[in-house]
Amino acid sequence: MRSPSPDVVAAPRIDGGEIVLPSRDGRRERRLPFLVGVIDEAGRIDAVGAATLTATHDGGFTVSGANRAFAVDSRWSPESAAGLRDVELLVTCTEPAGCRGGLVVALRLGPTQTPRWLIPGLFYGENRPAACRVVYPRFAAEPSLDDPFESDRWSFRSDRAATPVVF
Repeated sequence: MRSPSPDVVAAPRIDGGEIVLPSRDGRRERRLPFLVGVIDEAGRIDAVGAATLTATHDGGFTVSGANRAFAVDSRWSPESAAGLRDVELLVTCTEPAGCRGGLVVALRLGPTQTPRWLIPGLFYGENRPAACRVVYPRFAAEPSLDDPFESDRWSFRSDRAATPVVF
């Protein structure tokens, strides 16, 4: 049996309302848990799942979905050499009375042994090399018991950041 050519990339697909974007190496995938969510004034998210995906002639694709109050159409450009895509969203409120809210776009990130951080004023990239003698917080997948500022998990008040942070 022949293995597929490395130039052949698996096509994006829909899985239970999620958009699944396979990586070029075929070993991992990125998932968007919904096409778009609309957050209301009470903080509830009304998610619009992906329903249809259609390839376009230029190597991109379109994705559409709808729920009781919103219809969403999106156009995804072909993947660039850097692995990026432009995405255009058209969100239409189908409620006759209209609505108020904000849009939520989410990408589910997979696990990694080398996370990169950016919490302005607190964590940057690797943050503290293992050999550094200056004591400040450092992420380590397997923290040393000898270093009280090294941990595999951290929590900080959001108002400790130098600028607003959203997770």
